[in-house]
Amino acid sequence: MLMKRQRHERYGEKVFKESLRKYIKAGAPSMRGISEEEYTGACWSLWNRCKTDNVYAVRIFVDPLIDTQFAEQSKDLFCVLVARCNPDGELIDAPPGYTRVEEDGIFLSKVVAGSPLQARKAAVGTDIAVYLFAYFDILGFKQKLKTEGLERVRKSYLELIERAITPQKARWSKNSTISSSGEMVPALMWAPIEAAFASDSIILYVPYDPQLVEEFFRRCALLFCSALRILVPLRGVITIGEGVFDEKRHVFIGSPLVEASSLEQELDWIGVVLGRSMQAGIRIPPHLVQIFEPPMTPEGEKLFGGLALDWPRIWRKRFTESALTYLAEMSSGDLPPEIKARYEHAAQFFGFSASHQDWCIPEGMEMITPDDL
Repeated sequence: MLMKRQRHERYGEKVFKESLRKYIKAGAPSMRGISEEEYTGACWSLWNRCKTDNVYAVRIFVDPLIDTQFAEQSKDLFCVLVARCNPDGELIDAPPGYTRVEEDGIFLSKVVAGSPLQARKAAVGTDIAVYLFAYFDILGFKQKLKTEGLERVRKSYLELIERAITPQKARWSKNSTISSSGEMVPALMWAPIEAAFASDSIILYVPYDPQLVEEFFRRCALLFCSALRILVPLRGVITIGEGVFDEKRHVFIGSPLVEASSLEQELDWIGVVLGRSMQAGIRIPPHLVQIFEPPMTPEGEKLFGGLALDWPRIWRKRFTESALTYLAEMSSGDLPPEIKARYEHAAQFFGFSASHQDWCIPEGMEMITPDDL
């Protein structure tokens, strides 16, 4: 426990230093009418006064003049201590009789936090498990290498890794849960999603748990949108099935990979679809898919699961500009008509999503997702 606390403290101090640099760069000392040295001293003093314990184990430092979304909380520098609680708001890690009160500049907060259940093993005593899996192909990669050269493609690839792939890896995500009184409350969930890439292929995968499906779909959509914003076209497929996926040992074997890579080759658009394996009793988040069939070969129709990932919905939530601008830029120039058609199909889907965004909501009702809590 002590070693775990020490790791948390080191990580917390690293984040604090990064925040401090950000605030100074943004001009926080001058905004407060003090020197950089005085500002740094005040920040460190508050940080050191804000002590974590086994209950309130996470601390967050905020300057509301820069992080203006917290301006209503306080105009002065402040810290927040965060503890885990159950859906009824009761502290999880507190011993009998534990109390802690707020201090000047230090606020207490609680969050419902947890992890999904252990992955279901497909074969006891082996590494085989049931996985949610997504396969993405970078379209035109080989042609880019020929026309633009290795160095330019390398820079584009590194940007893709940094801005699109890495952010989808294991981290906390917004979620929701139900209290004993039946009330929906916001929560945090650890989503152990992993990513791997080689040449023109990218994969996301996670041991299957029903609680993870929505977050996995959202990460797949974010990967697609982030790649599109740096003008990298992706075509992908989401599947489920038994396999062995281990990035450390570079082992990627299983039916989800075979199904996804087979269907991806039969699609004729820029976008992401669900494979037929996703029809096997999986609870699909309806607000993250559309009943839509993109152009594909007859062989693709045999593998297609009947749904397309609604990446445009995530795009509309995250970005103000239209995806059509990026699709138009990517399809400009001297491209063969059949390649341009892929971007046109993606643009049509973007419009289809906007006009059918409430397809799964009964009339007169409003959908609430974890992002809305």
